[in-house]
Amino acid sequence: MPGVTVKLEGVEKLKKRVMKLGDAVRTEVANAVKSSAVAIESGAKVRCTVDTGNLRANIHHSIDPKDPLVGKIAAVKVEYASYVEFGTRPHFPPPEALKKWAAAHGMPGGEYAIARAIARRGTKARPYLYPAYEEEIPRFRKRVEVAIKRAGARV
Repeated sequence: MPGVTVKLEGVEKLKKRVMKLGDAVRTEVANAVKSSAVAIESGAKVRCTVDTGNLRANIHHSIDPKDPLVGKIAAVKVEYASYVEFGTRPHFPPPEALKKWAAAHGMPGGEYAIARAIARRGTKARPYLYPAYEEEIPRFRKRVEVAIKRAGARV
């Protein structure tokens, strides 16, 4: 799948610990995972640069139905998502691929000049997903702590 996906390290270790604690904790932690996935999705949508709106419209979260302790946030169906997130090294893109963009930005016939500029400088990174993820990490940890305490109070 093209795009950008963020993977949370240490998930397997957390899952093993949660599985030992029982169904009440699993349910509470699954809710924390979902809340954080929604927050990361929202944060990424706020941060991403918008031209046509295609990238923003295709940032989604998903929760694994077989394992609700695993959440994913990805810019699906957007092949240029990683280029926006990380930028690119200098390269010469095919001018034909830039033709529509150049025309939409008032530069009909400017695709060759744009391709040359990219060949010299590359494209600047405009991070949107990773900063949203980084911002959510402390809140996710807090949600898991609260979830475990809440579940412990019910047992």
